[in-house]
Amino acid sequence: MCKKMGTKNIPDLESKETSTFAFNKGDYVKWYLTDPHGDIVMRAGTGIVLETMPPTYLSDYTFIQYKIWCTDLYEELWFTEEELVLLARVSTNPTL
Repeated sequence: MCKKMGTKNIPDLESKETSTFAFNKGDYVKWYLTDPHGDIVMRAGTGIVLETMPPTYLSDYTFIQYKIWCTDLYEELWFTEEELVLLARVSTNPTL
């Protein structure tokens, strides 16, 4: 059974405004590798968001992928929002 992902209000990627993506570059996240059906977690770990892929629009839903540096695996992998949990957000305030 496929998971149906919700539609999101996607900002312009070129704008300098605060991003409304769930995760921003540099955020520390927990990731989950699942089986192809998405219902069994095969492996989990932590990582850092390196990049956000522009939204992918399908007929009735949209999803965003994030490139994560997996600290446990020492490699970069792509994950969707459903496979990530935020552990720590990077500060956007340069004085902190």
